[in-house]
Amino acid sequence: MDLEMVFNELSLRTPAADIPTARKLMSDLINTVLTATNQGVKRVIRTQSDLNNMLLAPSYPLSRWRNDNEVQREERSFFITLTSKAPFLIDITDPDIENSINLSDFKHQGEQASGLGHAFLLDALAMSVKSEPRWDCSRLELEVTRLDENGDIVDEIVEVIHASSSNHVHENHVRIKNRIRTKIIDGLDLWNRKEDLFSSLEFCEDVGKQMPSLATGNPTLQQIIKRLSEL
Repeated sequence: MDLEMVFNELSLRTPAADIPTARKLMSDLINTVLTATNQGVKRVIRTQSDLNNMLLAPSYPLSRWRNDNEVQREERSFFITLTSKAPFLIDITDPDIENSINLSDFKHQGEQASGLGHAFLLDALAMSVKSEPRWDCSRLELEVTRLDENGDIVDEIVEVIHASSSNHVHENHVRIKNRIRTKIIDGLDLWNRKEDLFSSLEFCEDVGKQMPSLATGNPTLQQIIKRLSEL
C-alpha cells in the first residue's frame, strides 16, 4: 500500500481573516503537497466529502477558491486532481481499519479529529492548512479512546506524522522514506515506482533490464533501495 495523505479538516475550523490570506494559505498547502509527492507520497489526498463547503475566509469557501481567477490555474488544477482522484474518508475498504474506526474515538486538543484519526490508522501523512500556530509542527498528538478485544475501554495518546509546510515534510523525511520503502514488493515494483520514489534520479536502460529480476526478500533489493535513498 502506498503512503497516502489525509487532510486535517480541523485546520479549516478557523477561517483566515481575509481572502488574500486564504489564498496564501492554500498556496502554501499546495507547495507542501508538492514537496511530499516529490518524496514519493501518493498523489492523492483523502478528504471529507463536504470539504468544498468549508470556509477558507468569510464568504470564501473552498469551492469558491477552486474557481477564483486570482489564484494560479496550475494550483487550482493540481488540488482538484489530488482530491478528485482520492477516495473519501468514508471509503475505507480494509475491514480491519474500518472496524478500528467504528470502535475508536479520536480527538486533538479536545476536538473530534476524524481526519487525524484516519491518518493514524492508515499510517498516512496528515496535511493541514497552517491556519493556527498549533498546526505549525511535524508531529501531532492524538487522543484515542477505543474498545479492545475484551470489550474494555482503552485511552491512549498516539503520534501522527503531519505537515503544513515543506519544512515539516523534510523533518519527516526519514519516516516517510522508511514507510514507503517497506511497501516495495520486489524489483519490478521498485522499477515501476522509481519516478515517485526517486524523482531526482535518472535510470539507464540496463538498470531497467536488471532490476525487475530481483525477487521479494532478495537482500540485494534492500541494499539498492538504501543506496538510492542516499543519492
